[in-house]
Amino acid sequence: QIEMVEQTEYNFNLYGTSRREVERVLSSNGCAFAIVDKAGVEQFKALYGERVKVIYVYVPVKLAAERMRARGDSEDAIADRIRYAFRSGEFDNLDIADYCIVNKDLDASLRQLKAIVEEEGF
Repeated sequence: QIEMVEQTEYNFNLYGTSRREVERVLSSNGCAFAIVDKAGVEQFKALYGERVKVIYVYVPVKLAAERMRARGDSEDAIADRIRYAFRSGEFDNLDIADYCIVNKDLDASLRQLKAIVEEEGF
C-alpha cells in the first residue's frame, strides 16, 4: 500500500524506495541518494527526469570475487553471486550512467565520488 518509486527482488529479498521518503528528503535537502539497480534507475528517471544523475560504481568481476573470498564467502556463494550479476546485467550499466567509478581502490573511489558530488553541486 506504500507508493514506491522503485522496487526489486534481489537474492529472494524485496528492496524498494518509497516515494514519500524520497519527497521528504528532497524537500529538506534538495537532493536524495539511492542505491538501485538498472530498473530502479529507469523508474526514478520516469518520475524525476533530468533531476536524476546516475553514478555507476563498478567492481571488476575478478576483484569482486577476491573481496567476497576475503570476507569469508564460500566458493559456491561466490559463483552464485557472480552468475546472478551477469544474468541480471549488473556489470552492464554504462549506458545509463552519467558517471562511472571503477572501484579498485576505496580511497581513490571516494575521491572520485566526492569530486562528482561537488561538480554536480549536491
